[in-house]
Amino acid sequence: MGQVIRTSVSLSAWPELDQRLWHSATTKGEFLAPDGKAAHWVPETKRQVEKGYGKWVYYLTLASALPSEESVSPFDRVTKDRLRAYVDLLTNQGLASQTIASRLTDLCEALRVMCPSCDLTVIKHLVSVLNMRATPSRNKAARIKHPFEIWGAACKAMD
Repeated sequence: MGQVIRTSVSLSAWPELDQRLWHSATTKGEFLAPDGKAAHWVPETKRQVEKGYGKWVYYLTLASALPSEESVSPFDRVTKDRLRAYVDLLTNQGLASQTIASRLTDLCEALRVMCPSCDLTVIKHLVSVLNMRATPSRNKAARIKHPFEIWGAACKAMD
C-alpha cells in the first residue's frame, strides 16, 4: 500500500490566531456572552469545515505564505491569485470538480464564522461558479433500480 500524503493541516497546527478565531466561532457563549457563529453546528459539520480550512492552511504553507503571515487575519490572506492557485492545487491532486467546490465552500464557511464582518463576495462568487461547472464523478442514475425490480427481489427474498 502507498504512503498517505496528508493535504490538510490539523487544527493544532494552524496559526495561533486562526485557532483562537475558530475556537471562538465554534464555542457556546458563557452566561450572557453570545455564542460563536458556528456554535450550533453539529459535530460532523464542524469537522468537515475544519478539515476543509485545514486544506487551505496546507496550501498557504506550500505557497510559503505561512509563517510570515501567521499574525495576519485569515481573511487578509485570501487573494484572487491564491484562490486560483488553490483551485489548481486541488485539481492537480485529482479531486473531482464537485469536491473542489465543496472545499471552497468549507473555506468560505470557516471565514464567515471566524471573520463575521469580512466581505466574502469574491469567494462566494467562486463557489457559485464552481458549483455550476461541477460535473458528477459517479453515474448515480445507473444504480437506481426500477420499483418492479425491487418488488420482485423483495418477494423472492420472502419465499
